Amino acid sequence: MRTLVSVLLPVYQTERYIGQAIESVLNQSLKDWELVVSDNASTDRTVEVIAGYRDPRIRLIRQPRNLGMVANWAFLLGEGGGELGCVLGADDVWEPTHLERKVNLLSKHPEALFVHSDVNFIDSSGAFVRLFKTGYGEQTSSRDFLERTFLENRVNPSATVFRLARCKELGLGFDLRYSLLMDWHFWLLLALHSEKVLADSEPTARYRQHAAAGTEQFRHGWRWTHEYYLLRSDLLLEHEAQWRKLGFDVEQMHRDLLQALWPFALKQLRQGRMKEFRESWRLYRRANSPLDALLQLPAYLLGVAARLAKGRAPAGKGGA
Repeated sequence: MRTLVSVLLPVYQTERYIGQAIESVLNQSLKDWELVVSDNASTDRTVEVIAGYRDPRIRLIRQPRNLGMVANWAFLLGEGGGELGCVLGADDVWEPTHLERKVNLLSKHPEALFVHSDVNFIDSSGAFVRLFKTGYGEQTSSRDFLERTFLENRVNPSATVFRLARCKELGLGFDLRYSLLMDWHFWLLLALHSEKVLADSEPTARYRQHAAAGTEQFRHGWRWTHEYYLLRSDLLLEHEAQWRKLGFDVEQMHRDLLQALWPFALKQLRQGRMKEFRESWRLYRRANSPLDALLQLPAYLLGVAARLAKGRAPAGKGGA
């Protein structure tokens, strides 16, 4: 008999927090789950802490070498055997009713592929920082969800439960092309294959926000920004029929999306980062011509000149 929920737990060097994450799964009011843990070649006490939990529903897999974050997530997706699935961050925790509430919502709406919720942000010590609100109602049409989430991802992986078995049937998973933003790609992909997206009204996940967590340390780098445009361009080109079926103007969306890449590419060129410039230029050219780039150039140069002039301007009296 198939397990109801596969809890997928990717871990790496998380000896400080992993016990709290596992205990929050053990404390769930819903008991029909398996916990599949993939340790990504940790060298601290992470594996030792995990091995201390003897519950037969916990399965630990040790990777002989570090796969990278996205490959570890993709590996776990393949290992999970449940009807439903979810990813829990190794430094995050759930309230006891997390799985029960999400599963109940999915059972009432078989046409939805996933459910998410608001999230309580906590600091490294576990103290409450703030409530992160997604801004979605309990039921959102796929079109409305895509329109809003295409601009910004507000779905937190630790606050989400999805139909794992159905995802496997459709061939949907975490894409290895994206090393940092694979979860954003995944939620958009699921919405494209669903009639609606669900949101729980209660924030039952606590997301630990600190400098070393997940993509936080990469957020302002070139790779993060490049993927920010790349994954959406790929989705528009590779799933054009689904977008059109929902009434989207794919060509205009694609052009508007990638137009912002030319100034970004020029910034790489100014900094002498030729490899990054070439990658950004190739992506820009998916929807724009060299003539388009030339027409954008005067506005870009004026903007650079204005920033330089502002930087040279003397400070006013009183240091204002």
